[in-house]
Amino acid sequence: MTVEQSPPSVSLPEWLGIEVLESSAGAAVARLRPRPEAHNYRGVVAGGSLATLADVAMAVAANSALGSERWSITSGLELHYLRPARGVVTAYARAVHTGRTRVVVEGSLTDEAGKAVVQALGTFVVVEATETDHVAPDLSVRTDGHD
Repeated sequence: MTVEQSPPSVSLPEWLGIEVLESSAGAAVARLRPRPEAHNYRGVVAGGSLATLADVAMAVAANSALGSERWSITSGLELHYLRPARGVVTAYARAVHTGRTRVVVEGSLTDEAGKAVVQALGTFVVVEATETDHVAPDLSVRTDGHD
């Protein structure tokens, strides 16, 4: 039996409150304004929410390093949680190696006070873009009055 599903109205990063603030050749900055559901039972931002933020920022950095003919898929994500995160969290990512088949990206997440909360390393497999690829959700800066 096949179950057909409609595409979600928003992506997981959008639902969590993630926005991409900057993207340039091999670098990216993203921000998480966590919704209540993005927290764990202790009231801090959940590790899975932080992992999603790191993955989004590093994927944007990897893809911006490749150009439009190729894109990447996360193949490995290593996270080191340094301290609990509260409030808005910002992710900084930069590609440290862009090869024919892999892109390696370093990432760091900081809290509102600028303290490091996560150090990350991501590996991304390079694939050729095709006409059947889905368009990524627009996670760019919104004009909702927040800054």
